[in-house]
Amino acid sequence: MSGLAAKASNCMQCNVCGAACTAGPVNGLRPREVVQRAAAGDPGLADGPEPWKCVTCYACASQCRAGIDVAELFYELRNEAARRGRIPDAYRAVAKQVLASGCAFPVTRNTARMRQELGLPPFAVSPRGVEELNSLCRAAGLPDLDRHPEAPVDAGAPGKEA
Repeated sequence: MSGLAAKASNCMQCNVCGAACTAGPVNGLRPREVVQRAAAGDPGLADGPEPWKCVTCYACASQCRAGIDVAELFYELRNEAARRGRIPDAYRAVAKQVLASGCAFPVTRNTARMRQELGLPPFAVSPRGVEELNSLCRAAGLPDLDRHPEAPVDAGAPGKEA
C-alpha cells in the first residue's frame, strides 16, 4: 500500500469514523478496524470483504480528527483487490455490463417506454464511446473480469454476514 497506509498510523483510535460510517449499521463495516489493520501493514486486508463494504460517502474522512482520508484508503484497498482479481461478483457484473454497453444497467424496451413517457430523448450510447472506455480501462490495467480467485469475495450485502 502507498502513503495512505503510513498516514493511517496517525489514527488515534477515537472511532469517530466508525460513528460517522453510514455503511456500518447496514453491513457491519468498522472503518477504525480497517485503518488499524492498514497501519499495521496487514497484507490480507485487500483480500477480505471490507474494501467493498464502504459506500464512499466520505462521512468518515470528513469527521476524522487525525485528517486520515479513510474513504481514499478504501479506494486503495479496492484497487489492490482488483489487481489480485478479488472483485465481488456483483461489482464484476456491473463492470462487465458497462464495458459491453457503456451503461451500468440494461437498456430495455421498458426503459425506452419510461423515457418517452417522461418526455426524455431516446437513450443511446455511442459505440465509439464504448470503444474508448474499453481502451482506457485496458490502458489503466483493469484486470481480466473473467478471472476469479479461488475463494469468492462476499461484499457483505445487507442482511448477509460476511
